[in-house]
Amino acid sequence: MTSHRWSKVVALCLPLLSACHASPQGASSDHLIFVGQDSTYNVTPDCTENLEQRESEGGSPYLTFDFVSSSACFDQFDSWINRQIGKQVHLEFDGVPVTPPSKVFSAIGPANVRIVSDDRVMLQRVYHDLSQ
Repeated sequence: MTSHRWSKVVALCLPLLSACHASPQGASSDHLIFVGQDSTYNVTPDCTENLEQRESEGGSPYLTFDFVSSSACFDQFDSWINRQIGKQVHLEFDGVPVTPPSKVFSAIGPANVRIVSDDRVMLQRVYHDLSQ
């Protein structure tokens, strides 16, 4: 899988027992959560690396990170996101939407995950949480 596919999906809207996990819809967390129609996937600092705050040429803020390549992190996310193909997914942090819903068209790679939002304060909160 390529990072290009991930960027397409998140940019359109716009990835706790061990470090990261999928859970039924409605579970709450202080972490970044991918929210699907019937389940969620929590992203924790232990499952991310290479986190960066960036701005586009036009000045729009965004975050990038890579999923840790492990069975507890990316493999679980990969399994979860594959069950979401053809469905709407959005991102939340602390119960507040970070991105609008976006349809998942294909599998997503572990590298160069991009979170795009006009809410700079929210992106800073996500960055602070994931950089712990």
